[in-house]
Amino acid sequence: MGLPTVFGEDLKNEVFMKYLFILLLGSFFLLPSMHASAEEIRELTWDDLIPANLNFDDPFENLTEAQLYNLGTVAQYREQQARKEEKPDPSKFYYDEALAELKADDIDVDGLLAIREEITEKRRARGTASTAPSRATPMIHGVSTGTQTLAS
Repeated sequence: MGLPTVFGEDLKNEVFMKYLFILLLGSFFLLPSMHASAEEIRELTWDDLIPANLNFDDPFENLTEAQLYNLGTVAQYREQQARKEEKPDPSKFYYDEALAELKADDIDVDGLLAIREEITEKRRARGTASTAPSRATPMIHGVSTGTQTLAS
């Protein structure tokens, strides 16, 4: 088996040396590129896939569900007052109670309500506006803050 014996051992050694030379030469060129690519590999997360211009400070993400509920109560009451809708007395009571709890938690109610549409648009642009309730989309009952409105 192998190479013809007519050429003898010299031919076997010459072929072996050529293959060895090609192998060593290939290794010489491949090793640096393997090392460089190993340094460039890093773990990707979902945050890495969001373009930098779509990252923004979302103050609603830091609120608890109770705080979101209270903020929704305040927003709903104020919207009703702006439309001059008459509601039974309890709505004023719930409004006052929700506002007091939010102020006790040091939450800037007017500031949050003022930027909620802006945050909704930024979330929509970022692709996190959801049709299902989640912590990623602030759900304020009775007030649209994403792609859905929850009834109180």
